Amino acid sequence: MPIVLPPKVMPGDPIRSATTNALIDAIAMLDERTSLTSIMVIPLGPTTIPSGVKKVYIPFRDTDVGGDPSQVLGWPMPFKARITNLTTHVVSNSLNNVTVITLYMNEATTQLALQIKAGETGTKTNQINEVVALMGARLHVLIDTTQSTSGEITITGISMAYRMEVEE
Repeated sequence: MPIVLPPKVMPGDPIRSATTNALIDAIAMLDERTSLTSIMVIPLGPTTIPSGVKKVYIPFRDTDVGGDPSQVLGWPMPFKARITNLTTHVVSNSLNNVTVITLYMNEATTQLALQIKAGETGTKTNQINEVVALMGARLHVLIDTTQSTSGEITITGISMAYRMEVEE
């Protein structure tokens, strides 16, 4: 359905509530069309990570690209996006301490992270925090098992929801 805008208002013209309401409705429809939520994935399946290591993954790739989260990684975001719901599924976990999975943006940590306790399994999601990635931001995920001295964790995939944001 096309977006129908009211006629332009010229200086000195009275502003009518119907015109204002039509503009607000058109902007809401445009936002609804351009701000659909999509899924960004790291297709790990199933991947076993031993204790005492850091593994770095970039979205849409299933291979570890190193343990140094400060390296320049990831494809630039083509638009501004709001990222939420960092999620993974833990198949098995014999680690003796916490595992941390953190989203990095432009080589810096973000508030979007998961803490998986020793022995904890199942689907884990961070629904509390969100990150706004500006156009051009590069994203990667760090899986850190260095707090554990023994055991391993097996996970299947990491996903995040993202919603394109209209630039202000």
